[in-house]
Amino acid sequence: MGRRIAFFGKHYSFHADRLVDDRGRVPALAITELIYHYLTAPLSLSVVSEDVWYSFRELRGAGPLTVNFANNTHKAITATFGEDLSALDRSAAK
Repeated sequence: MGRRIAFFGKHYSFHADRLVDDRGRVPALAITELIYHYLTAPLSLSVVSEDVWYSFRELRGAGPLTVNFANNTHKAITATFGEDLSALDRSAAK
């Protein structure tokens, strides 16, 4: 397996050209799409900098998925952190 990608307390990596978690399971489609979009974002944006963050909406082809992305990310954040904002801050800092 290749480089590990941390996402909401879980780790993912590429194995046999697909994204899998540490147990070899393929994540939900929304998680897979999000990670793929962020990993390929520099190829689709005109200005690339490690210091600049891009929203999902700014990624090529993301327009039709923006509402689903927002719904799924809000649910994932809420399920993971609930009302524990300090845990969310610590996770974001990592």
